[in-house]
Amino acid sequence: WANGDASTKWGKVRADAGHPKPFNLKYLGLGNEEKISPEFIERFKYMYKKVHDAHPEIVIIGTAGPGSHADNPDYQNGWKLAEEIDLPIIDEHYYEQRDYFLTSRQYDNYPRNRKTKVYLGEYAAKDKKLIDALAEGLYLLHVEQNADVVVMTSYAPLFAKKDATNWNPDLIYFDNQRPYLTCSYYVQQMFGQSSGDYYYGDCVKFSDKSNKQVGQSVVYDSKAKKLYVKICNASSATVQANIDLSRFKGMKPNVTKTTLSGEPNDENNYEKQPIIPINEDVVLKAKTTEKIQPYSFTMWTISL
Repeated sequence: WANGDASTKWGKVRADAGHPKPFNLKYLGLGNEEKISPEFIERFKYMYKKVHDAHPEIVIIGTAGPGSHADNPDYQNGWKLAEEIDLPIIDEHYYEQRDYFLTSRQYDNYPRNRKTKVYLGEYAAKDKKLIDALAEGLYLLHVEQNADVVVMTSYAPLFAKKDATNWNPDLIYFDNQRPYLTCSYYVQQMFGQSSGDYYYGDCVKFSDKSNKQVGQSVVYDSKAKKLYVKICNASSATVQANIDLSRFKGMKPNVTKTTLSGEPNDENNYEKQPIIPINEDVVLKAKTTEKIQPYSFTMWTISL
């Protein structure tokens, strides 16, 4: 139905419904947080083969079960199955307290020789304050550093209606009149607007190497010719960042600086939304030292 030509049985159904061209579906998830039981394994193999043989152009994504950590038997069995059948991508889900995202660097330890890559399909800290959003941002910097392992991410559920939620946290809350955007929404927005195809891990160094609640990432989008320098400071201390971008020739000095900051327990809600990104037009030298304020996420967007 999604990818078939209009001359096929289900492609014709789609065309008759008003969409004559195939959708060019690229990814298909089979399963969502199942217990990886013998019955599941048997049925998953059957479905995987049927879909793969009929549509080899579609990348099939499996599941690592609920709570994707090494001490979880479903995680272990999900990965065992993935490696047995050379599954292209496996979907990991986990919701944790903010301290997990502030301190865990689990993908540093993933084997580099696995054929199966990770789709971090659901994750979130369990509260909606600025410090939780910064913890998620710090963790995403870790994910970008491990982009050879983690090929895609997506946040927890997207929408929730006020006073009618069955899951928390969500990214956007709304009532019958208006939405409000969480702190986490703005962190996700900044990452969504700064993806690329090259990662540089040595362009930013911090004077205080003992502060583990600080992270950085430099990403280059070769198609758009944009360079993104991202620094997250989830600590209570001002941080000195030494930035060296001298390897990037043709760097334009006039850049956009985007800052998301506030007090750690600040939270956007229906009454007020104090936490929003602030954009500034600034001049950034190829080699510079910047002071990064506490509880902030800062991004420079640079044209090359």
